[in-house]
Amino acid sequence: MKIHYQCSNCGKRFISNIVPDSVLSIYYSGCRAIGSSFYCKNCVKTWKERNGEEFDEQYENSKEMLADWLEHEMLHNRFADLGDGERIAKLAKYEDLEERLQAALARTKNESNS
Repeated sequence: MKIHYQCSNCGKRFISNIVPDSVLSIYYSGCRAIGSSFYCKNCVKTWKERNGEEFDEQYENSKEMLADWLEHEMLHNRFADLGDGERIAKLAKYEDLEERLQAALARTKNESNS
């Protein structure tokens, strides 16, 4: 599954293939997210200049926030037109980041094969 996304600060556009370890690879590349807003590694590097503190100093749960953003993007890209609130609610219940992404990817594959 490919998703298209854009940095909320500089506007740089990205296209990524999503796999179960995508959160970790995006996170360790230096990118971060808050809600539906994504920030590229260059904008995260200059976060302190705009906001007074480093991103990870302001947000202790930045990895989980990125996972939530990615989950939202995956659902938006694949499931938004289906209006399947029950599927979204079930995905939101998972606590483990990898398990949440694997579940979302499995459902995406099942939908593609149907």
